[in-house]
Amino acid sequence: MPLDPRIQALLEGPNLAHVAIVMPDGSPRVAAVWIGVEDGRALFVKREATVEASGLRADPRLAISVVSVENPYEEAHMRGRVVEFRGEPEARAWSQAIAPSYLGPQPHDPGPEPFVLLVVEIDHAAFHHFLDAVTYRRAGL
Repeated sequence: MPLDPRIQALLEGPNLAHVAIVMPDGSPRVAAVWIGVEDGRALFVKREATVEASGLRADPRLAISVVSVENPYEEAHMRGRVVEFRGEPEARAWSQAIAPSYLGPQPHDPGPEPFVLLVVEIDHAAFHHFLDAVTYRRAGL
C-alpha cells in the first residue's frame, strides 16, 4: 500500500516508534524502537534474543505508532505483519547507519549480540494531528 507522505516523513525522521505485539500467552507487549522505511515498508531492528523478535517469529502481526519528535501532536498508527527477518551483517549495518539520527555524532557501540532487522508490510495506516481532532470535536464534526 502506498504510504501517505506525512507517514513516510515520520518513518524517515528521527522519531521513536512503539511496536505492539501479542505474546504467545495472549498478553500484549510494547517496545520502543528506531524506525525507518524502505519501499513503503517499515523497518526496525531488535536484538535477535529479545522477546519481541521471538514473539514476531511466532505471530508476525503487530501495531506501530510513531510520534513526531518535533511536533508531538503529529502521529501515525499502523497495523501490519513482519514479512522478512534480515540477520547479520545487514541488521547491524542498518542499526549503525540510523544511529546518528537518534544519538547524534557520538560513537555507538551496540555490543556483540546479534541483531535482526524486521521488515513490516503495512496493511493499514493513518496519520493524525491531535490539534485538528480537537478542533473538529469542538466544532461538533
